[in-house]
Amino acid sequence: MSGLNGGGDDGGNDVRDGTGGHVTGAAQVPVLGVDVGGVIIRRSDGDQDTSFFGEHPMRTPAVEGAFEALAELAAGPFAGRVYVISKAKPETAHRTVEWLRHHDFERRTGITRDHMHFVLNRGDKAPVCERLGVTHFVDDRVDVLRHLTMVAHRYLFTGGLGDEPPPGVIPPWAEHTDDWKTLAESIRRSVEGDHRPTA
Repeated sequence: MSGLNGGGDDGGNDVRDGTGGHVTGAAQVPVLGVDVGGVIIRRSDGDQDTSFFGEHPMRTPAVEGAFEALAELAAGPFAGRVYVISKAKPETAHRTVEWLRHHDFERRTGITRDHMHFVLNRGDKAPVCERLGVTHFVDDRVDVLRHLTMVAHRYLFTGGLGDEPPPGVIPPWAEHTDDWKTLAESIRRSVEGDHRPTA
């Protein structure tokens, strides 16, 4: 299962720039991938009334600042190239889509339904990232980021873990942050650095 997206697929290695044109070599343009649980949707803090896996999943809050930061990135350096890539069984994937719809995610961020991909195993995010030409990825799990060796910029986000403890050791290849404002600023700086002319 490479993706459960309710619309057009990415067309294999077909990557487009912000105007819809083709580019040769996905690394030439920045492409952002983001996880959902713990990154967009806050993980459980022990309150079953607001747990995503409880009786009222729509009450689960978004991670503070996530929608605003994603909207800025989707309208700026990653225009048309932001993808939600999440590990979820079909039932959880549909619940996630309903949560995003309930919280008006598409209108508030500019990230459309056809840019959402769900996989069955965490390691399956790697081929999706490769196919989409992802250059930056945000996840809350080191074991996921470890698989994404083709992604130049890997970010470990721990601002939405709820009552889960953050990892004790941060790998040197991952940039760690626990708030979306700082994360978005770091991502923007990396894009500017990647596209700075060399002498």
